[in-house]
Amino acid sequence: PSYKLPTVLDRAEAQRLLGLIRCPTVRMCGLLMYSCGLRISEALALQVRDIDSARMVVIVRAGKGNKDRHVPLSPRTLELLRDYWREYRPATHLLVMKDGRPLADHNVRYFLKRAVKESRISKRISCHTLRHSFATYLLDAGYDIRTVQELLGHRDVRTTMIYTHVLNKG
Repeated sequence: PSYKLPTVLDRAEAQRLLGLIRCPTVRMCGLLMYSCGLRISEALALQVRDIDSARMVVIVRAGKGNKDRHVPLSPRTLELLRDYWREYRPATHLLVMKDGRPLADHNVRYFLKRAVKESRISKRISCHTLRHSFATYLLDAGYDIRTVQELLGHRDVRTTMIYTHVLNKG
C-alpha cells in the first residue's frame, strides 16, 4: 500500500493556528490534541478526572482499539487547563460549551477550518495534523520509536514509523 506522508506544522505555525481559534473550548481541544498527541475522539471523551496533575499525565481511556494509556501533560498545558476549568467549571466532561453540553467534533472541525483560513498556512490541515506534529516533535527530540508508539497508542510500530519519513524529508 502507498502512504501519504502526514502534514506537520512547525511550532510557530501550530501556535499561530491555535491562537486563531476563537472558541476557548475548541482552542483547548486543539491544544490537547497538539500537546498530548490525542485523536479528536480521545480529546472529546476526556473527563475532568482524566487530568492527573499530581503525576502530570492525561489518562486516555478506551482510545482506538479500546486501549487505555497515559500521555505526558506539560506544565504549560496544565496551567491553561486550570484557566479553562476556572472559566467553564466542567463537572464530568472536560471539554464543554458555555451551556454545559459536551463539545462535538463538528464544532472543533468548524473552528479549526476557520482558523486555518485566517492563518494563511498553505498546508492541508486537519485535526489529525496536530497529532502528527506532536509525534514528529518527539522523534525530532530524540525519543525512541517504541516510546512514541506507546504515547500515540499505536498497536503496530509500523504505523509509527511513518513519522521517521517526515523527519528524513524535513
